Amino acid sequence: MNVLLVYYKGYITGSFLSSIDFLKTAHHLKIPTKLLCIRQEKKAIIQWDEYLLPPGSFIEVHDCVASIQEIIKELPRCNIIASSHRAIKLAKNLADTLNSKYSVIVRGGTINSQKELSDEDKYLLKGAKNIACVAMHLCEFLERSLNLKTVLLRHPPKCKDLVMPRRFDSTLKLLYIGQLVERKSPETLLEVLKYFKQKTSIEVSMTIIGQGPKRDRIIKEVSDVTKELSFFENLQPWEVDEIFARNNFLVSFSRNEGRPRVVLEAIAHGLIPILSSIPAHKEILGKHNSDLLFTDQEILPACKTISANFMSYLVFRDKVKTLQEKSVLDTMEEFCLGVGEFLRAN
Repeated sequence: MNVLLVYYKGYITGSFLSSIDFLKTAHHLKIPTKLLCIRQEKKAIIQWDEYLLPPGSFIEVHDCVASIQEIIKELPRCNIIASSHRAIKLAKNLADTLNSKYSVIVRGGTINSQKELSDEDKYLLKGAKNIACVAMHLCEFLERSLNLKTVLLRHPPKCKDLVMPRRFDSTLKLLYIGQLVERKSPETLLEVLKYFKQKTSIEVSMTIIGQGPKRDRIIKEVSDVTKELSFFENLQPWEVDEIFARNNFLVSFSRNEGRPRVVLEAIAHGLIPILSSIPAHKEILGKHNSDLLFTDQEILPACKTISANFMSYLVFRDKVKTLQEKSVLDTMEEFCLGVGEFLRAN
């Protein structure tokens, strides 16, 4: 029995959605697996029915080590899988208690392939029985840093059929999806909006989906630049799909990512992403779309790229077509093979 540990913070995250995909794939492969969802807030409600999970495949518990240990002890001898960075230490502690093994899915974010690992991370990763990485740059980083062999587990876009963009009106529609925290650099949105307000006559609307400590400040400052602001906090995946359909460009100047689902979904839904030049984004876009990657000092070129691709629907459509053809968008079959390889090794 495999037990997948994931934390639920009161809002939907990429690691939570990826854990759902992993669980469904494991059951499709007929490999016994349960999802142990650890709620960090008592009032947080998860709409499990909406995810159509196999009966009995998930357990929900409040964030209490004693409660988690009791649940684990009642399961058949199991391999503990940490499905996020925060869960690695818990996975090791549970494995030690049960005289079992633990494995790790490295998603990036807090493990930065551009920086040295902490001593604690080295210790925890070296002690894992098996490691899967959601991106090739993470696989290469762990092999280079710790000489660890890993399984590549790149999830595909949820959108099954690639969508060509609808014809758009004269309003430029920008979208940001992500936590409003330092690592995500949400302040970059202000610089982009100020450029279009001060340097062009293009009308701009801004949609933000996210929450975090910078929430109030970002809302206030964005509202000062544009009155066309839509803000959402905790949407379900199908609600986000509707918002993708109403926007033209995704903007993300995050400083570190593993394999951001939001970029994959944006491309699949016919948006053009304007992204920070980090390994995760480079891996997704590939060499043919490097003109959409910018450092945090290149806001002006980024804005000019947005303008150039917004000149006409035909220009925009051609760029989307190139993105969808040349980006690295793995299939569900490839993801299924990765899940099978990882779980069978346990």
